[in-house]
Amino acid sequence: MVPLNELLTGVCLGIAISAAPDLPNLCILESGLSYSRKEAAKLALATLLTDNLIFLALSFITWYINVEWNPGTVLKQFSGLFLILFGISSMLNLKIVAFDSGGFWLGVIGSILNPLGYFPILLYMSSLIAIQDKAVAYLGNLLGTLIWFVFLIAFLFFFSRKITLTTRKNLSKVLSGVIVFVGVLFTLQS
Repeated sequence: MVPLNELLTGVCLGIAISAAPDLPNLCILESGLSYSRKEAAKLALATLLTDNLIFLALSFITWYINVEWNPGTVLKQFSGLFLILFGISSMLNLKIVAFDSGGFWLGVIGSILNPLGYFPILLYMSSLIAIQDKAVAYLGNLLGTLIWFVFLIAFLFFFSRKITLTTRKNLSKVLSGVIVFVGVLFTLQS
């Protein structure tokens, strides 16, 4: 019998972690509003793939070792600096990152530098005793992550088309400011 509590907790953690205002999400939304929806979708898919590969590797560790240290905190400062650079370049239309070819690789880099994505679910999994419960929590997290990224891609391709170009540009500027602000917070908290 599938432990539903662990599955639902995994799904909720997957959605909550994926929806956090972190490096990949902010970059995906910003690039979708101001550059190219196609490259933003590539970025989202690359983030999803890289996140889950990293998470799979770290999950095997928690099946045998209790995790009490967040390895992602080491990368938090780098993530903050990357966000600041990305936000400022977007505000000034510098296009430091070439979105015509770089969406996929930006997703991979953003996912690796993302300090928020792994620790909450790893901590939860390490608190479970049975391997089956850990595996179900892991699958729930994968499902939650997938739900979020499907929503994000659907938003970029379908819902954002209904927004006028002026509104998209204004949203892009606001989001660039948010990206810089979050980057500064990440850098100062490291």
